[in-house]
Amino acid sequence: MKKFIYIPIYIFLYLFLLDKLFLIEPIRDKIVKNNFNYYEMIFQFGEKIFETHTMKWLEKGLSLEEVENRTVMMLGTSRSEGYSELSESDIHGNPFVKDHELLLKTPITSQHIRLGTFILLYENYQNLIRKHPHLQLIALELNYGSFNSNTLSRQQKDIDNLSWDQFRDAYEALSRKQVLDYIVSKLFILNRYQVDFSLLFKKKDRTGEEAINDLFTLFRMLWSGSIQNQIGEFKFEGIEEGKETQEQLDLYMNYSKSMNASFYANYKTSTTDIKLFHKLVREAKEKNIPLIVYRPRIHKQFREVSDSYPHKELEWLKEQKEFLSAHGIPFVDLEDPGSIRCNYYRDSSHLSKSCFPEIVEKFLEIRTKGLSSKIE
Repeated sequence: MKKFIYIPIYIFLYLFLLDKLFLIEPIRDKIVKNNFNYYEMIFQFGEKIFETHTMKWLEKGLSLEEVENRTVMMLGTSRSEGYSELSESDIHGNPFVKDHELLLKTPITSQHIRLGTFILLYENYQNLIRKHPHLQLIALELNYGSFNSNTLSRQQKDIDNLSWDQFRDAYEALSRKQVLDYIVSKLFILNRYQVDFSLLFKKKDRTGEEAINDLFTLFRMLWSGSIQNQIGEFKFEGIEEGKETQEQLDLYMNYSKSMNASFYANYKTSTTDIKLFHKLVREAKEKNIPLIVYRPRIHKQFREVSDSYPHKELEWLKEQKEFLSAHGIPFVDLEDPGSIRCNYYRDSSHLSKSCFPEIVEKFLEIRTKGLSSKIE
């Protein structure tokens, strides 16, 4: 009878040791989907973008220190995409910009994660300030959709892929279940991945058709890193709100319905993400990080569809604005009428690149006023 008591222990030890076989890379690559840590991917792509950005301004005669100290960094989802692609022709002659010369001398770049959950944005922000602690300004996007714990882009790997240092940093914001899942993921290798054991019995490895899976995970990691230097005549990108054709409005509506259904149909605010956001704000205050938080503008059609869902965005927004104000961190709501004059859109969810110079100029004015008030 006593022998039977030890059977569960033997089974556990057997499975534990079997699991460790997947520390061997050829075996792991044969069976495991998504065999990459996407935080590492985010950090690597982010550094590549910053290196390209730095080289551009070194060629213009700035020193490494000057590039770092003058850079304006936009962080967020796809609504922050495109700032790294601004060319001189996007600024020169732009009718919404007051001081063209100032902007032309300002290094502007961005790092974004399409459909990014806030925990991804938080980790990217933390990596940025570790690598580049002396930037002139960091503008962080506050996007209600990023805080939805039921969004289609939310994954368990958002937690499991954390390094030990990242886990310790985020620990107080994590739920008990998230902590337990993380610990189990470290004890059992296969718990970190979606496993298809049938691949062990197939000839094709992960470079074959069976290996092509979870493309959505890769899609949400796509970054925009190209830098354009051409000088030419300023041209508006996108369509001005109110001047769309019916065909364009129909396309906008289909896009708005699809995206809102993905982000708001079963909205539930992520407590973990809220805690991480508040932690970020407190630390920015304590460390005097030049941070501005902003809410991106969307087309009125997208807003109307979004507002048809029973979420509590305005109540949530009010709480975050009060928290930011209490910690002295500037907040800019680009949804406010008159916040910017540019009203051109790439699609119903994204402002045109033609509006970006005006937005950066507005943020720089706020940054300058903040520095002046501290001196006084």
